Amino acid sequence: MAWTLVQGFASQATSGTNTASYTLSSAVANGSVVGGFFFWTNGTNTDIVNSITDDKSNTYTKIQYLGKNPTQVYNIVTFWSGGKLTNGPQTISFNDSAAPSNTWVCIGEWTPPSGTLSTDGNTAQYQNVTNPTAGSITTANNGDLVCAFGAIAGDSTTNGSGYSTIASSGAGNLIKGEYQTQTLGRLH
Repeated sequence: MAWTLVQGFASQATSGTNTASYTLSSAVANGSVVGGFFFWTNGTNTDIVNSITDDKSNTYTKIQYLGKNPTQVYNIVTFWSGGKLTNGPQTISFNDSAAPSNTWVCIGEWTPPSGTLSTDGNTAQYQNVTNPTAGSITTANNGDLVCAFGAIAGDSTTNGSGYSTIASSGAGNLIKGEYQTQTLGRLH
């Protein structure tokens, strides 16, 4: 069971509005799955993302929220399409209860294996280090898609063992996503 990356997108921007929208280079293919992370600063440790939608009226599922306040406030939401998409969306919007001052995003589109799709694990953490690690997670099913996302102070990172790049963007503040298809068991 393999997941095939169709396209990846990464961007950083100054938002200033309650909706941060990002347009993929191509419309999402019929039967694909979309997932990623949205990272923002806004002065509070509050999940301001009310909903995640797209230009075809699909609603995305938030997987996890993480907020930290080491020297400034960092907030992250991971998300996915909740299943296969069938109507070709291209623009994904984060509809917020307050205007973030800076936003970053990494989005991936995959062709999934056949069968039922679900999320069966997640982990998030804040690390203020030069070479961050994703930590560890135990997969529940053979062929799980495992993604790692990060906002990294610097210009480059090396993919983790067995990971391929989804997308990356930025100079000085790198936004990057990585993925792999994992067999059943613990992943570090």
